[in-house]
Order: sequence, then C-alpha cells, then structure tokens
Amino acid sequence: MFIKLDEDNYISETLFMANGEYPEGFFEVEEVPEAIDDYKHIDGVFVHEPRAPVASDQNDINREALSYLAETDWYLIRKFETGVAVPQEVLIKRQEAREAITEG
Repeated sequence: MFIKLDEDNYISETLFMANGEYPEGFFEVEEVPEAIDDYKHIDGVFVHEPRAPVASDQNDINREALSYLAETDWYLIRKFETGVAVPQEVLIKRQEAREAITEG
C-alpha cells in the first residue's frame, strides 16, 4: 500500500498498485491503521493522534451540545419544582455536553 501525507503528517490519500509504480509524493507502507483519519505518520510509525476540530466542526459540536442542554433543561426544572431526581445518565451527558463546548 502507498500513502501520501498532508502538511500535518496525516494520511491524505491511499493507493494500491500491483506494479510497484506510484505517483510522486507517495511512499510505501506495510500496513495502515483502520481509522486513518486519527493517525499521524511520524518517523515511520503511525501514532494515534486525532485531528483537532476545525472551527466549523467545533461550531457544530457547540450547536449540538447546546441543543442537548436545552432539550434536557426540563429535568432540572422538575427536580427544582418537585424533587424528582434527574437520571444519572442525563447528568453525565449534560456534563459531557458542557465540556465539549468551547468559545471561539
């Protein structure tokens, strides 16, 4: 298998060729990780390092997290007004949503 790396050393293209000839910029590797988007090629080794989200991706993450928080606010209102417990699963997911939101 042949790969081409982008400027950040992430795999940008893969190529299978039987005759051993490949275009400029590609080089041969014995194996490639299954989730190639999360791996960088450093000193001949694939290292698991997910890409940082780009601004538009982070905006989507923020939007989804804020939406989840808004959709589950009623649990907290119910807890305040009636004393009925908020399900632990909802509390955990709300915390994860808050942690996923970044300013910028």
